[in-house]
Parts: sequence; structure tokens; C-alpha cells
Amino acid sequence: MRNVSQSVREALFAQETDQVFVPVLTISHPEIAEPYRVVGNTQDLIKDGETYTAVPFRFELPDDQEDRIQTIKIQIENVSRTLVEMVRNISTAPDVSFEIVRTDEPEETIAGPWEMRLDEVSYNAITIEGELGRKRRLNVEFPKQEYAYLPQNFEGLF
Repeated sequence: MRNVSQSVREALFAQETDQVFVPVLTISHPEIAEPYRVVGNTQDLIKDGETYTAVPFRFELPDDQEDRIQTIKIQIENVSRTLVEMVRNISTAPDVSFEIVRTDEPEETIAGPWEMRLDEVSYNAITIEGELGRKRRLNVEFPKQEYAYLPQNFEGLF
């Protein structure tokens, strides 16, 4: 069970509250200098000294089916070209960190962080869509090393 402050518990269980809980996303990749940070709110948010830009986004949770790889669909409003440029210029899927914070106390994480990968990205003039999930093990090449090109990894073969 997550340890949360007494004020958070009171706000969560209250019939009415002035506390505002918002989701924050950080999309990063080793090939980009600055991560893309957004908050699902109407106002920007400062968290850990970093500015999270107010951008509408939503999640579509996966179905409860055992025979499918579970992924969460995400749709982010394409309010600036920053994320599209980032997606175009990287060679592999970016990492996404997702957490829930309060607007009046953003340093305290209420839930998360959840670390995922952003796969199957598509975009148009209005939205950017993708699938959040764990690294897909079924798409990894096998064997990882190539015998012909890396003999130092397999000294007994050469």
C-alpha cells in the first residue's frame, strides 16, 4: 500500500475537496536533449524544478483478455510540433514516465511513477496517438549477438 499524507487521504475520501489531482507525463529518449513534459491540466505546472506544459491527453485502458499483450492507448493533443518532431527524429521507441500529483504540492507523488514505452505512434494535425506498454519481448531479435560479425563474443567458435 502506498503511503500518502493525511491531507491526501482526506481529500480522496471527502465528498467535496479543493484539492486537484493531475496526471503528468515525461517522454524521453537518449537521442533527444530535453524530455517532453506535459500535465493534463489547463495550467502549466512546476515539478522538481521542471516546467510541465498544460496539454490535454487521455488514456484508453486495455481489455481484460488473457491472450493479448496488454497496452494502454494514449492520445495527446497536437498543440505544438515539439512531440511530432521528437518522434520523427528518434530511431527507437521513447520512454514514458507517468504519475499523479497534486497541483498545490506537485513534489509529492500520489501514484506512480509507472515506466513504459511509447510504441506504434501515429499523428495528424490534431492528435498524436500511441500505445503505452512494457518492452515487447516478442519483437527482440534472436540471437542477440551475430556470430559472423562479433567473434570476440564467441571465442570458442573461431
